[in-house]
Amino acid sequence: MFYKGVLVMEYFEGNIEFVKEHEYEIKNNGKKKELECVYDSQKSFYKKSYIISYGNLIYLQSYDTIVAVLGNHWCEVFGWYSMTTARHINEFLQQNGYDKLTKKQMNNNCYLTK
Repeated sequence: MFYKGVLVMEYFEGNIEFVKEHEYEIKNNGKKKELECVYDSQKSFYKKSYIISYGNLIYLQSYDTIVAVLGNHWCEVFGWYSMTTARHINEFLQQNGYDKLTKKQMNNNCYLTK
């Protein structure tokens, strides 16, 4: 992906510092759709969680915060925020072929690979 004429490596696009710096741009310029409940027992997340496609990555937004990013054969979770956000993260992970994470694992800013 090019940002301001500079090629940005995929990992740095997933890095928490990059995401925080460009969060407004990602949220407002990416293709956004509501996260559907497939594995979770709820019927819906009631427009509290979104999947955002931007560049060659897929971001998970829970409430107003980007909490995870999915790349080609990897996923990074940026921490544990709340029980509800943990449900959003685990749904996102499971839909993309990863196992659920515990609070302790999320607190360690997990970087997962396939």
